[in-house]
This record gives sequence, structure tokens and C-alpha cells, in this order.
Amino acid sequence: MMPICTSESLRTSTRVSSGFVLLRHSSPSFGSQRVRSCSAPPTNATWKNASFSQHPRNINGTNIMVYTIRTDRYRYTEWAKFIGAPTYKPEWNVSFGVELYDHQKDPDENFNRAFDPSYVQTAKQLSYLLHAGWRLALPSSEKDNNRKKS
Repeated sequence: MMPICTSESLRTSTRVSSGFVLLRHSSPSFGSQRVRSCSAPPTNATWKNASFSQHPRNINGTNIMVYTIRTDRYRYTEWAKFIGAPTYKPEWNVSFGVELYDHQKDPDENFNRAFDPSYVQTAKQLSYLLHAGWRLALPSSEKDNNRKKS
């Protein structure tokens, strides 16, 4: 059997943010060996309603951070100026671009809908969620746990 998750990684990373324990299972044969993997928590688990990412860029000496929120249907991205160390805070009012893709209608992201009049409310809502950050997207129980820790 060829392990995907080493025994060390299973010992040190057995919980995800929502408290579910990772499960081990064997998958079908892969060549002459079986592959052991780590499965996701049960599908009835409560998850964040969006995922977030960011990636730094430096264009002509200007620090730009590419902030993205991804929901089941949309990917919304803002290219914003940001202050460097130590805070790395975005300057949301200094924009270098906005992207909005509707994966239901355009799964290959060929058409940027950010300035399409029929997507104005969607863009506003996603912008609000992006600026609010990942903590707002947590399930209610996780938000409560984070408040207690603060």
C-alpha cells in the first residue's frame, strides 16, 4: 500500500477547523499497489459558504494584492493596493481591477461580468463578503467559537 497521508501527518493533522476527525480509507488499486488516502468529513457537515484566497503582485513598484472569494456559483476578485509590513492591510478604495465570473453560465471564466448591469447586486454582495473576510463566512457555530476565543 502506498500512503498519500503519512502516519506522521495523520498524527499531527487529524482535525479540521470545524472539529471533524479525518478518516482513513483504502481506495481501488493503483497499479500493483493500493493507495491509502484521507477522506473528507461527512457530507452533512456545516461548512463556510465561500472560500478565500489572496496573492501578492508588484506592478511597477506598486504593491497589489489579488483578493478572491469563491462561492458555489461565483468567483469574485478585486485587485487592490495594499500596505506592506507590518499590517498588510488592503486599500480597497484603490482598485486595479475587478473580476466576476458566473460558473453556472460560464464555467471556463471567459466572460468577466464585473461591470455587467445584470450582475450589479451580485458584485456588491460578493464585494461586501470579500471585504468582511473569511470569518464572516464561517458556519454560525464556528463564529461563536471564534468570538469566545477573542
